[in-house]
Amino acid sequence: KQLIPKGIVLNITFYNSGNVFFRGVMDGHPNILSIQFNAFVYNLFVYCIRLSTERAQNILSVFQTLLKTEMSTVEFNNAFPHWSRFQRSLENWLSIRERFTSQELFVIFHIAYEEMMRGEKITDISRNVIYFDPHGFPVMLRSFLAKWLESDAVNEQIITIHRDDVTNICSFYTRSAVSDEKMKLARDIVWWMVNDKMCLGMDRVDFQCCKRFEVRFEDLKLHPREQLAKICERIEIPWSDTLMHTTYWGRTSDMGTIRDFDLKPVFNRH
Repeated sequence: KQLIPKGIVLNITFYNSGNVFFRGVMDGHPNILSIQFNAFVYNLFVYCIRLSTERAQNILSVFQTLLKTEMSTVEFNNAFPHWSRFQRSLENWLSIRERFTSQELFVIFHIAYEEMMRGEKITDISRNVIYFDPHGFPVMLRSFLAKWLESDAVNEQIITIHRDDVTNICSFYTRSAVSDEKMKLARDIVWWMVNDKMCLGMDRVDFQCCKRFEVRFEDLKLHPREQLAKICERIEIPWSDTLMHTTYWGRTSDMGTIRDFDLKPVFNRH
């Protein structure tokens, strides 16, 4: 019971549709645990699977070896800015059992990461919701992650954000660095949208407990308090005014041009 969160929210959203923006909105809520976009969270599923075969006393050393082998120094420092603090927290949580399932490790990693970044102990995970957006993990395969985390003891929700197709394609197009590739890129995006955007792989998975809900990017931007209040009710957490600001570990967002509820991304037709 020490490792059963109140809920899990998995983001399965098509590219360029508000993922970074929504993570910034979720960031400061006192009942939400999340890990910033980095190489660790992108590969978190694989780490949990691999380490679930180890005894608890060996997990930390094996994990360190994997990180040193598979991450560059820059990636490691970006993912673990306070490694010693993360290590102490992980050791503490790993001491409660001899072995852990991959799903339990998923929860432990989120707790240890939050304790590293916030510098505060988490004493009751049953009050917290884990927001999981493995940004670098292929979006069409994330429904498998939802099935992996499915449990009748946890309120698991899949959120999908839909954005206006024209704005989405044009944004992709203008952000393409190589002009010779722009037409190919735009064509590919249209193909992805026509073939995969609506299902995002979820039609291939039989969910027993996991629930889904959808929200329009434009509604989040134009009516944030109304839309976010509905999300809070759905994932069973209280309202927090922190939701009205995009932050990065509680600080003003440093995600480039993404700032709070700027309406330019809604109306900019490029």
